[in-house]
Amino acid sequence: AKVAAGGFATLQAALAPIIAPLIGIGAVIGGLTASFGILSKQDFSEAKIKTLGVEVDQLTPKLSTLSDQLSGQASALDLLAASYDVASAGFGETAELIDVLKASQLGATGGFSELATVADATTSVLNAYGLSSDKAAKLVDGFIQTQNDGKIVVDQYAQQIGRLAPIAAGAGVGIDELNAAISTVTATGVPVESTFAGLRQTIAAIQKPTSEAARAAKELGIDFSATALSTKGLGGVLEELVAKGGASEEMLAKFFGSVEARTAVLPLLNDQLVSFNKNLENQANSQGNAERAAFTAGNTINGQLKRLSSAFTNLVADGSE
Repeated sequence: AKVAAGGFATLQAALAPIIAPLIGIGAVIGGLTASFGILSKQDFSEAKIKTLGVEVDQLTPKLSTLSDQLSGQASALDLLAASYDVASAGFGETAELIDVLKASQLGATGGFSELATVADATTSVLNAYGLSSDKAAKLVDGFIQTQNDGKIVVDQYAQQIGRLAPIAAGAGVGIDELNAAISTVTATGVPVESTFAGLRQTIAAIQKPTSEAARAAKELGIDFSATALSTKGLGGVLEELVAKGGASEEMLAKFFGSVEARTAVLPLLNDQLVSFNKNLENQANSQGNAERAAFTAGNTINGQLKRLSSAFTNLVADGSE
């Protein structure tokens, strides 16, 4: 065994002068491959966004600055790649892109999600409510507040909100009210998908009440209609149900026929809307949430690694210009 060990050591020493340069060559090749991949992605991303009429020469320096402002949690190339979908959603001016991308990346970092996912949710809500890009930061702060108050993370929220926001906006239910309902219902343990499906059904039931619901509303003197929803909001309609005796299980079955709707309504009414109203107040006071959450998440080991990766990507991309 000693002879074998000695022989191996001798062989290792003899091969060292040959192996060392090979390792160095491998590192160089790996670096060149990574650099080529970055440049290829940059070229493709620029070509894509140019097809939408975006001024790339004006945009790219802004993205480099934004990457620095975001503490390297997204490289300029990450932001450029995400720009295509944001511009496709109707926010193609440089200032609009910066508004949406900055808010979305803060939400992605603080909400354990991806830039593209949060950007898609942000543009969906902006378009659903007819809002301009300068409202993106407020929206994403609300996303984070929903995460804080409910049993839901921004990634889950972002994957679902695009299917609910247009319906809510069309019914006159504000995004703050919608978020307060989402956080309240999920906090009681209702699964995320069931919460969103239930709120869709709840809004639909109030907008177009069945004949049974209309009779029950008339008997109790309740305005249960699309007009009531748009003028009083979801909370206002539910408060009237509570005040006028419409919150029993029997009556709720008449007002909200589907099990899905009642799954969402019952958690809101369990404490006579106390939690809902508190969460609604939290939404109004949510400014700065995304930035604070992103700061906390960015100062982790994962955040530091992402910062190093972005720095390398930015260095390669800047060197190509």
